Amino acid sequence: MSQAREAQVEGREALSLVQSTKYGVCSIFRLVIHCTQYCVLCTSPFDPSGTSLYTLIVTTEVYRQCASVLVFREVGKEFEVLLLRKPRKNDAWQLPQGGIEAGENLIEAALRELKEEAGIEAKVFGQSKRVYQYEYPASYRRFRPDNVRGQRIGFIFAQVLNESAVKVDEHEIHAFVWVTPKDLPKYLKRKEYRSLVLSLIQEGEDLLR
Repeated sequence: MSQAREAQVEGREALSLVQSTKYGVCSIFRLVIHCTQYCVLCTSPFDPSGTSLYTLIVTTEVYRQCASVLVFREVGKEFEVLLLRKPRKNDAWQLPQGGIEAGENLIEAALRELKEEAGIEAKVFGQSKRVYQYEYPASYRRFRPDNVRGQRIGFIFAQVLNESAVKVDEHEIHAFVWVTPKDLPKYLKRKEYRSLVLSLIQEGEDLLR
């Protein structure tokens, strides 16, 4: 098979992956880059429309699929929830969260991220139907060499299994805090996100009581 023909076949495989997977171009970016060397050749008979596969791929914008976990611990008659601090100036505090990797479901991804970021394990007791979707700011997207326009986050509820101390990795996460709902305004400055977390805490507490 000629080099150009191989590139066309690989390009079509890449396009199929983009259409069929929730991870988008970022998970196969190297393959897309390889294909673009010959995208001008991706025409009839392999692409009757005459549109290059590269154009089809990069113009299909997607959201990064993410998982987040509300970790509860009981202190007296109250429940506290774990927040982690990212090393950035704005919106630094958030729930434990991260991208869903290939082969993972929402729960598996959320628990993995919790272990990586906070060094603890927790017992899952529920999953919310709520989804938080947002767009990356233009200033951030300038530095992303892909077509991921934002994040789409699903949420699970878990309770700490024991009193083992949280230990942040000091790379992705710089600090942690356990908070009650009344403490949220001190840490979550974005009103939309704070309202969402407050609603999720209430949802989780209703399941625990």
